[in-house]
Amino acid sequence: MSEKHLTELPWKTLALKQGVKDLGLGKALAAYGCLDLIKEPAKALESLQQISGLAVKLKKANTNNADLVAYLDEMVKELKKTTPGMEARAKAAAADATRTASAKTPAYPKARLEEEGDEHVGPPDHSAGRRCAPMQGHRGHEDRGVTSRPSERV
Repeated sequence: MSEKHLTELPWKTLALKQGVKDLGLGKALAAYGCLDLIKEPAKALESLQQISGLAVKLKKANTNNADLVAYLDEMVKELKKTTPGMEARAKAAAADATRTASAKTPAYPKARLEEEGDEHVGPPDHSAGRRCAPMQGHRGHEDRGVTSRPSERV
């Protein structure tokens, strides 16, 4: 399956040559090109739907430009070929994600207690606030012009 029409470079070349105002199709094609189709099938499917919508809008706006309409027709054909496979991958990935999430069980009792919402088990959390007063007079001599470093003396 050739995905030549689903890449950014041929579209940019045609758009510049024909003097067509790009409605964001170039950015959508670039975003689709950057996606990992196997790891992110849901994002890829969303991107394909966005490309399809933009292609249809451009086709309607430029019906008098035969070269552009022919290119967009080919793009829509490739989208129709690619979308069902991507939908299947997205569904499989979603099913796999729910299966692994439901099969996940905590390995330690501590983690199980925290998941159930019981009290915190473990060392106390001291990040709530300071337990002692800050040091006073630590650098009180500096405001009198006296320093311990020879390079800072006036």
